[in-house]
Amino acid sequence: MVTFRPHWYKFFDASAISNLRQASLNYLVIRYSDMLLTYAEALNEINQGLTAESYLAVNQVRRRAYGLSLGQPSATVDLSGLNIQTFRDAILDERRWEFGFEDQRWFDLVRTGKLVEVLRAKGNTKIQNYHVLYPIPQRERDVNKNLTQNDGYPK
Repeated sequence: MVTFRPHWYKFFDASAISNLRQASLNYLVIRYSDMLLTYAEALNEINQGLTAESYLAVNQVRRRAYGLSLGQPSATVDLSGLNIQTFRDAILDERRWEFGFEDQRWFDLVRTGKLVEVLRAKGNTKIQNYHVLYPIPQRERDVNKNLTQNDGYPK
């Protein structure tokens, strides 16, 4: 029998420990908080500036995370007074906290063009600019001779 206290309860199903492969855990495809953060980010980019609507979307996620009422503003939790770039950074950080262990961070960093910068700042000296793309599998290149390998990978 396995006994341990999980450190992360987000997708923990206690019955899975004693009853492997028959757990009641459902893996979410997309969450409402993902939609709100995507919406806030899109509004910031489209309008080239912040709107009350973009703040409301991200602040709803923050209020829920802090256990507050979604409709009740909070001076200590809500974001305000940011410029376009600091709002981008705040959304990226919020996504990091909100989607921890959900395999979204890599894609967020690639999408925002910050992969190499962030990983190097964390001490990863092996990350290169070409790592934003996967290599094209050799089998696919063998089947289609018109395909070439992505830059940075062995030809």
